[in-house]
Amino acid sequence: MVKEKVQEYKDYKIAAQRHLRTCEYLETCLLLPENSLHKPPKEHYKRDLLKNIYYLAGYVAECSINYAIYETINENLGSDSKMVYVEDLNIHGPPYRLLFQTPVPKDCPKQFYYIIGTHKFQKNIDILRELASAKIEDIPLIGKPPKNWGEIKKLYDDWNPSARYRNNLMEDYTESQILSFSNFVKELYVKIRQCITN
Repeated sequence: MVKEKVQEYKDYKIAAQRHLRTCEYLETCLLLPENSLHKPPKEHYKRDLLKNIYYLAGYVAECSINYAIYETINENLGSDSKMVYVEDLNIHGPPYRLLFQTPVPKDCPKQFYYIIGTHKFQKNIDILRELASAKIEDIPLIGKPPKNWGEIKKLYDDWNPSARYRNNLMEDYTESQILSFSNFVKELYVKIRQCITN
């Protein structure tokens, strides 16, 4: 019997890097010249690439934010109580608690509920904003909204894992919006790495 590996929180950093590289590769594929030997019909190909870019960019954001939450909490812990595993967050109790489902209990509105199982990075960024203090001013959306926030806010708000199944994604968003969202996520990733993590 294979023993299941317990997830280390640093796995989020590795996953963010992997998803980011894949997004960058997919964006490069958008620029390939027409060639029926290596590309299917143009519109299907482009649509599929853009859907995958959007989907994976959301995971880059989620993984980057989750990793930064752990790193920020660890900065304030003694060396003998540093977190290693994802579920270690439960050990530290309020104001942190790892939740695998929503909603947040009404009797604890001041606690931070880190939502992992439901992929709510939009909520977890609020936790990071509270934890990370002044050193995050340059991180887009945590310190201040990006310049093109109006163009990408809907993509940010709408992202969830089921985006991979949405066949009508291109009816709601343009290529420009998806690429802008991907660029925002890249900037978020880079700034989190510069300001919070190593």
